[in-house]
This record gives sequence, C-alpha cells and structure tokens, in this order.
Amino acid sequence: MTQNLMILVPNFSIGAYLTREYDAQHIIKNEKKLEDRVYYTKLEEIELKYADKAYAQVFADTFNDFANVLMPGYLNHFDIHTTPIPVANAVLRHHLSAIVHQRFLVDDKGYEHVMDEPIKQIKAKYAFYLNNFS
Repeated sequence: MTQNLMILVPNFSIGAYLTREYDAQHIIKNEKKLEDRVYYTKLEEIELKYADKAYAQVFADTFNDFANVLMPGYLNHFDIHTTPIPVANAVLRHHLSAIVHQRFLVDDKGYEHVMDEPIKQIKAKYAFYLNNFS
C-alpha cells in the first residue's frame, strides 16, 4: 500500500500581505500628536502582527529542498499544490522529515520555532527605540 503526503502551502500574495502591513504602519505614522511611547508601541504591534511573513521563506526553502530530493529520482515533476509525495519509502520519509525539522526549527518535543528569532528581533528593536527615543 502506498501512502501519499500532500504539501499544502497557503495561497496568498506576499505583495498584498506586505501592502497591508505598510498601510497599517502608514496610518500610525500619520496620526497626529502621538507620544513617542504610544507611536513605537503601535508600530511594534503591527510588526508583530505581520511577523509571520518569515514563514514564506521557510515554505519556499522547504519546497526547494523537497524538489531537490524528489526530482528526478522519485518524481518527474513537483508542483506545490498538486503533486502527491510518495512516502512509503522509509529512507525518503526520514529525509523529508529531516528537512521539515531543520527548516521549521522543530525541537525535541515537536514544537517549531520559526518565529522565535523574528519576534526576538522585533522586540529588541522597539525596546531600543523606546529606551533611546521616547
């Protein structure tokens, strides 16, 4: 019996996503008479809200890694939404799982940590702004 693993990636436009983030930031920047602390706090909230764009690069890197492993040895072509991945092969399954664990920074308990570093950087940036410019 052959099992198949489907890789589904959210279908969204990163350009539209970044435009919404920019628009939200622009609204804050145009608000009148905001105290610096409020201004930086609002900008931080927006940046944190849209920080998950880090996943776009992780998905792209994972897809490329999968394509390198699967083609041409296992598949003739690999499309992001439509190609079932043959996972009956234990070696292939282990290799693909290792890619997912590496790219998504999965720890020993099975939790991924892709967002840890971007969130840390955003919080450090706004802590610096709040401490030095407000």
